Amino acid sequence: MFYLSFLVTLLVFGPRAGIAPAGAQVTPEQAEHALGPDWGSKCVIRPPARGVDPDLYAGQGDLISNTIETFSDVVSHDGKKSNAGRNEGIASYMGHSLMASDKLFNAAFAFYSRIKERDSSDPKLMCGIQEVSSYDALAWAQEAAHGDAYLALKILAIYGHDNLQTQLAVDGQTGSLDCRLRVLDTVRPKLDSSLYCNGAMPATRYARADVDRGREIAAQCNGPTLTELEKRLCNDGLPSYQADYYHVIASSFLGCRQVIEEKMASEATLKTSAVGFVTQQAYPELARSYKLDRFKEEVATLRASTEPEAKFLRPLLELALARIGSGTKPALPDYGWYKYRMLADPDYPTIGDTRLYEAARAIAARYEFEVGFRASQHRMGFNNGRALCKDTKTFISRCP
Repeated sequence: MFYLSFLVTLLVFGPRAGIAPAGAQVTPEQAEHALGPDWGSKCVIRPPARGVDPDLYAGQGDLISNTIETFSDVVSHDGKKSNAGRNEGIASYMGHSLMASDKLFNAAFAFYSRIKERDSSDPKLMCGIQEVSSYDALAWAQEAAHGDAYLALKILAIYGHDNLQTQLAVDGQTGSLDCRLRVLDTVRPKLDSSLYCNGAMPATRYARADVDRGREIAAQCNGPTLTELEKRLCNDGLPSYQADYYHVIASSFLGCRQVIEEKMASEATLKTSAVGFVTQQAYPELARSYKLDRFKEEVATLRASTEPEAKFLRPLLELALARIGSGTKPALPDYGWYKYRMLADPDYPTIGDTRLYEAARAIAARYEFEVGFRASQHRMGFNNGRALCKDTKTFISRCP
């Protein structure tokens, strides 16, 4: 999911067995409740390590450094990266934040316990783009955070930044034996969690045109003439176009961080606003470029594929991605256009099968839409985070 190479590179339910009160350190009872009677072989209870808090020194540099670091502190924390489905940088940032704060841990545990209970009552196979969340996850996070906007978005982003690689306690990595991380991972949302549905933060729902286009693409990608390989390339083999709302959640947290960094910086207000404006414009473009690169990598894997259609699809999809990158629309026009160009330009890939060409067009249409949609998701989330945290002046939590 996450990218940024340009900028360096609950409602608490009430008393519940094994759950420590807000602000308290993890207890043996809580660890046993979450991990079982042999919890002592799985984790260690330690006091908060204040010195590892990633936010401890935030906002102390010059404005340009702060603007860059508001991203790199999160996505590239501790020298790790967040890209291509491996969000090690974000996981490291969140893990260190949790090891430094029992307040954050307990608020997050209350929030994600509630999400887990909600999901268990309404299991579903992923969230299609047309499905709107039935509850306000942001309000739940704000309640767990006692109204602290920054803490609420940070809680949401702990696991809400992606629906795949979100585990905090990874064997061999820093903090993997800390009971806060092990216990919190027991309430980690699953791949198909309702947290990733459109509008989990009600003020940021997808535009109707995007929802409709996503549904059209899903229908095309599940057409009866497409092979299994083509369906996988076209829509990951899923029956509906996925909401993937974690892009909005992650970018909301980053937008919140940036507006707070601006307030903490010592530069002039005018310059602060200018840097913020530039970042708001650049950030969605980074998301667009990242997604385009991921599609290029996916298409490149077709070179090694043994599927008979792969050798025909690859050059067509490479052509489509080149057109998308240059802003040329549509990614692949109709077959008549292509046949003319094929005859006029020997560099165009030769293909005579109209079925294959139409399959490539369906895949290219998904690529074209999704590259733009990713930029829209991140612009929406980033601006949402800035708006929610516009009155927040520090990363210090007010959570008791």
